[in-house]
Amino acid sequence: MAQARPQLSLDTHVAAARQRLGDSPWLPVLEVFLPTGLADSSQIQRATGFSEDKVRRLLQELTLSPDPRAPRILIPVSAPLHRAGRRGRPPLTHKLGPLGAALLRSVGHSEARACHLEGSVPLSHAWATLELRLAARNARLPVDTEREVHIGQQTLRPDNLVTLAPGVRALYEVEQEAQMHHLRRIIDGLRRKAAAFSSPHDQGFSPNVRLLFNFARRRDYHSSLEVWTRALAAVAEEHGGTLPFRLLARPHDDFLAHPDRSEPPGEGWTDLFDPARLSSFAPAPQPQQTAITTRQRLANLPKAIEHRLSPGDDVLVLRAFWQVFRERGLVQAAFPPADPAFFQVMNLIRGASLVDDDTPLQQAALPRMSLLLLAQFLRMHPQLKQALQHAMQRGQAHSQWGVTTIKHHMQQVIRVFLRYFGFTPDGPLVVYVAAPPWDEEAPQEFHVVARIRHAALLLPEGAPGPMPTKEEVRYAEESLAWVLQALFLYPDLLELGPGAPYMGTQPPPKKKRKK
Repeated sequence: MAQARPQLSLDTHVAAARQRLGDSPWLPVLEVFLPTGLADSSQIQRATGFSEDKVRRLLQELTLSPDPRAPRILIPVSAPLHRAGRRGRPPLTHKLGPLGAALLRSVGHSEARACHLEGSVPLSHAWATLELRLAARNARLPVDTEREVHIGQQTLRPDNLVTLAPGVRALYEVEQEAQMHHLRRIIDGLRRKAAAFSSPHDQGFSPNVRLLFNFARRRDYHSSLEVWTRALAAVAEEHGGTLPFRLLARPHDDFLAHPDRSEPPGEGWTDLFDPARLSSFAPAPQPQQTAITTRQRLANLPKAIEHRLSPGDDVLVLRAFWQVFRERGLVQAAFPPADPAFFQVMNLIRGASLVDDDTPLQQAALPRMSLLLLAQFLRMHPQLKQALQHAMQRGQAHSQWGVTTIKHHMQQVIRVFLRYFGFTPDGPLVVYVAAPPWDEEAPQEFHVVARIRHAALLLPEGAPGPMPTKEEVRYAEESLAWVLQALFLYPDLLELGPGAPYMGTQPPPKKKRKK
């Protein structure tokens, strides 16, 4: 019976590997693996400056081992990686093996560890994190990758901490596809960031946290934004509806193609804080006795039967809840009530620029007085203004605009505006987006249409007196439609940002200087 060969110590393998490699420039290649434990041949080539052929020869030399039972320097990665925006045959990818980490430690890199990541998602995350690091180093910016950093009383471990040109350190995080079952993990991470930025801390840290999504499919971007928006709103609820930091999202490949390292960040980022997701989203603060969270309201309700209910039982239980809602006034506490005075405000804003004795020149001029009033009205409601800015900018940089997507985008902005005042656009009040016929003598642009199906909407509930006339109803319809249309036509004058690209309100892109 053959005797088993005695196992050699790791130090012995290191000595043998260094003798075998000789004068080969293996160290710069292995140092590329230090931050994340993973790299592909393209990243190695960019980090070292070696030619493609030289990198290929070195990888072969570092991957092959004369003893198959010996620890490996580099381990080939066979799992497919998500490389957003990359086409064609993917470059060879390797992980740092136990012997490779030991080689790095032998030359002074005490932090070197072998990579034990498995599966496409964590490996893709490591690849994308290294891409951002290389991009920062290429821009000659100091960067720390996957290092602990102390902000206030919290210890965070951002994927990349980049020192921007003004000397401000910014957190860059890489994320993959997010689904609803990831919500708890996301909320926990956001809570730690909120605790860090709300405590006394070094002001050199940027409160703008950059979140870069690395997707195999671009359509996953918007569904993931929805999950993160929900999580951020939940954390904001715990902090009284505000947050001490901003969370800005952008596709990973889009950032690499058009890097923005300004502070604060410029255009192209999506702010994930949506005030319309807060339970306090309403025209006025709620009374003190009803200023409680949705979770607390539900906790005060009677407990439903815990075992599985039949449809008949569901009817009985929901009727009981309905009675509780009415008795305790929870509906009024949770949702802003619709008020017919809303239509008076719309009439006032639009009517400010409608004067009977205006000359034709004045009638053709910009409705300056109405726009000034509308701008002041939005300043009086900062939460509404912020929600409108978020709704108008969402998805602009990454959407393919067509008739359907334009109408959907405008309709979502309209819903945010109406919801703030307790209305919906699909009941007795109907508000929708339309385009004029091609042969109509009118501006050929998307416009807002408002229809009041019941004249009683203009009267306080239970108020006596005659019903509004058809002319009064039509005037209210036109006023509401004008105000909503103005949000899209004059966003710059209303301090809502650059507006939507399909309305032609954005400034032309700046031309790049030729070197």
